[in-house]
Amino acid sequence: MSFTLDVFSSALLPKPFELSADWLRNNFYSHTGEAFSEQQCPWITAPHGPCWAYDSIQFRSIWLQFAARMFKTNFG
Repeated sequence: MSFTLDVFSSALLPKPFELSADWLRNNFYSHTGEAFSEQQCPWITAPHGPCWAYDSIQFRSIWLQFAARMFKTNFG
C-alpha cells in the first residue's frame, strides 16, 4: 500500500520550477549540433522576451485563451 501511495503522491506534487531560459541553455541544440548560444539570438532570453513571457503566468494564460479562441474560430 505504501508503494502505491508514494507513486500517487509523487504524481500529485508540483514539479520544481525551471525557467524556460535555463531549459533552453541546457537542452536546446541547433540542427548542426551546436548548443544554444545567446550571442546568436540574444532576444530570446532577454528581459521581457519570449522566455520571460512564457514563464509569466499572466501572459501564458492570455496566450492559451487566445489559442483556444482561434481554434474555435478556425475550425467552427
